[in-house]
Amino acid sequence: MAKFATALCLLVAVSGIRGSNETISAVSAITLELTNYNSTANQTIVTMEIYMVNMATIAENALKKLNSSMTAAIETSKSQWEELVNGTTTDMSSCENVLWDEYSEVAAEILANATTCIDSLTAEANSSLNLVRTDFETCSTSLLTLQKDASDCSSYNETAAHTCLESIGETTDDSACTDIATNLKIFTQMYQNFSDLVSGCVNSNAFMSFNATLKTDLDTAVECALKLLGMAS
Repeated sequence: MAKFATALCLLVAVSGIRGSNETISAVSAITLELTNYNSTANQTIVTMEIYMVNMATIAENALKKLNSSMTAAIETSKSQWEELVNGTTTDMSSCENVLWDEYSEVAAEILANATTCIDSLTAEANSSLNLVRTDFETCSTSLLTLQKDASDCSSYNETAAHTCLESIGETTDDSACTDIATNLKIFTQMYQNFSDLVSGCVNSNAFMSFNATLKTDLDTAVECALKLLGMAS
C-alpha cells in the first residue's frame, strides 16, 4: 500500500480507459488491494498474538523454575542440617547461622523482582503489538478512503472523472502505511530476544548471591557442628 497512490496514477495514465469504465477499473484495483491487505493484516496479527502467548509461557516457566530452584535449595540445606543435628544431645545453637525463614523472605523478594522485570518486558511487547495493530487499522482506513474517493469520481463526466482519479493518485498520503514494516520488525526482534531477556531477569545478581550465600552459610554451620561433635578432620 505504501506506493499504491503512485500505482493508481500509473493505472490512470496507461489504462487508455476513460469515464465510468476507468473509475470502475480503479475502484476494482483498490478493492482487490484492500481485500489482500486486510487478509495479510489479519494473519499477521493472529501470528503476533500467538507469539504473545508463547512469550507468556516462557515467562511463566522461567518464574516457576526460579521459585522451585530457590525453594529446593532452602529445603535441601535445611534437610542436610537437620539430618546432621537431629538425635544429638549436643547444643548446636551456636552453629545455627542459617536462618531459614530469612532465606525464604529473600527468595520471595527475588521472585517478586524477577516478576516485575518480566512484566515490564511483556508490557513492552504488548505495546509493540498494539502499535502494529494501530498501524494496520490506520492503513486500512486510508485504503477505504482511497476506495471511496475513487468511486466518487464516477459522478463526473468522462474528462472530469479522469482528472479526479489523477488528483487522488497525486494527493493521497501513503505515509499511513509506511511504519508497519518498521514496527513489525521491532516486535519480531523483541520476540526473538525475549528468552534471553527473561533469563536476565531470573538469573539476577541477587539470585546468584542467594545461592552462594546459602551454600556458604550451610557449610559454615556444618563445619561448626562437626567440631562440636568431635567429627571434624
